[in-house]
Amino acid sequence: MSNLNIRIIGFFPLDVIGDPEATKENYAKLKTMVPGANLIPVFQVSDSLKSLEMLVDEEHEVIALGGLIPLMKKGLNHCRATLDRIFNIYSNVNFHFLGGANELLLEYPFFQVIVPPILIAEGILRSENYICRTAKG
Repeated sequence: MSNLNIRIIGFFPLDVIGDPEATKENYAKLKTMVPGANLIPVFQVSDSLKSLEMLVDEEHEVIALGGLIPLMKKGLNHCRATLDRIFNIYSNVNFHFLGGANELLLEYPFFQVIVPPILIAEGILRSENYICRTAKG
């Protein structure tokens, strides 16, 4: 795909929160539609850890963690319990935090995240705390 913009580093499939099967189907469809593109699979945290293990075994550069927003509505400790379980098992995997822009960014070693600039501008997140954590070294 030589016509791809070099500034585009990858594509996410449509993340269907709470529906891991639909999310997997969207990944498969996108893979067929854009052969050769760097696709970033999404693991729905409501899915089984066996599904995550399968993604890890495929050796993707990055795996997105989706479906965390509904857990946040129950309280950050619900998210922490899920993230603890994932990061304890897969500490060497590069994870993207889908939809996350809160203190969890600083508590877990996410590989990448998209943070709205307004959060930095308003001092909610300080850039020096997370920009250096965008790549594992």
